[in-house]
Amino acid sequence: MAAAAALALALAVAVAVGGAGATDAAPRQRAPRRPCSSESSGGGALKGGGDASAPAGPADGHSLVPVLRGETLTERALFWHYPHYGNQGGAPAAAVRRGDWKLIRWFEDGREELFDLAGDLGEQRDLAAREPARVAALRTELRAWQQDVGAKFPVPNPAYDPAAPNGRAAPRKQ
Repeated sequence: MAAAAALALALAVAVAVGGAGATDAAPRQRAPRRPCSSESSGGGALKGGGDASAPAGPADGHSLVPVLRGETLTERALFWHYPHYGNQGGAPAAAVRRGDWKLIRWFEDGREELFDLAGDLGEQRDLAAREPARVAALRTELRAWQQDVGAKFPVPNPAYDPAAPNGRAAPRKQ
């Protein structure tokens, strides 16, 4: 049953992100119709599909079974909270994606970046200065979610060197 559940999840993700039919020769360069993340595989993502490993308690996710039935998922925001450095260059940040818009808040300096993923999947054009109302709305939504889940935040590191590489070396267009 576990193999069937894994296959069902893989199919659900492919359908949800519009990957069915994409090839290496002609990759799709558009935002997913209904984005989901790998973390969606737990907490009931396959509810009704025999996934007995789903944890008890509140789930931060929704079942992907409706996608397998050809139905659509309800629009909802996706949240990320990464309050630490990673061993592959990740830096402390949090983000929210609602529809095609994604707000990233960097914990080191409080800087916020806004991207319209419909036309900028590579997150190269920061639109925060041009869209202050959208930034404010997404910031409010992100902060409310962080409070609801009891998110932990980084504390200042006295040995922090702002001149050291931080994993965000790629230049962005304004």
